[in-house]
Amino acid sequence: MIKLKEFQEKMVDKLLRFTAPDYKVNELLIKAPTGSGKTICLLSWIMIILLVLMMMLCLYGLHLEQEN
Repeated sequence: MIKLKEFQEKMVDKLLRFTAPDYKVNELLIKAPTGSGKTICLLSWIMIILLVLMMMLCLYGLHLEQEN
């Protein structure tokens, strides 16, 4: 995995906050200079979302196993 620079980490944090269910955001615009790592930041954001969803599914699966 690529190590993000500090400003890129801040961008990913903002993406996570603005796309939280409370905000109900349908569209998002990322404006940054060429070569600033917009694509890498979006890929990192997607990876975090997928990891969280996988953890939730695993916990849900464990919960179902304990009920049986």
